[in-house]
Amino acid sequence: MDVEDAKRRFRREAMIWSFLNHINILAFIGMVDIANESYLVSSWLEYGDLSKFVPARLRYLKLPSSQRLSHASRDGFEKFDEWNVIFGIVSGLAYLHRNCIIHGEVKAANVLLDIEVRPALCDFGMTNILEGAESVTSTSDVYALGMTIAEVKSNYKPS
Repeated sequence: MDVEDAKRRFRREAMIWSFLNHINILAFIGMVDIANESYLVSSWLEYGDLSKFVPARLRYLKLPSSQRLSHASRDGFEKFDEWNVIFGIVSGLAYLHRNCIIHGEVKAANVLLDIEVRPALCDFGMTNILEGAESVTSTSDVYALGMTIAEVKSNYKPS
């Protein structure tokens, strides 16, 4: 693929993302070109990705209560509800599928948490989808969702 093709695909991905509007999909802010490089800009979600948040929360829960009070992420750790997060991921993925978009890389590292500990799917594998890759389907998204749920519930990354 040449540079111009890559730029077209990148812009097409940005255009598709810009039309997505769901609480459990990372919000698209815009695209900026700096020194012949294009960058996608999204909203900032305070608690980062789920793959780091869940183990950090487990470490927090093991702290004596006197140490928990001063912990920087205390509010997020206290608000975290596994089933609400899982429901949010399912809701975001269902929204994508209703709009004929396959995520392509559902995993805890591609779920960000906002200040209310609401999940938002990010890092879509749309490029492959737009090119008609056969290996990525809604079925593979659902399988990956199951692995993500297992990771959240067990704090162990399935292989």
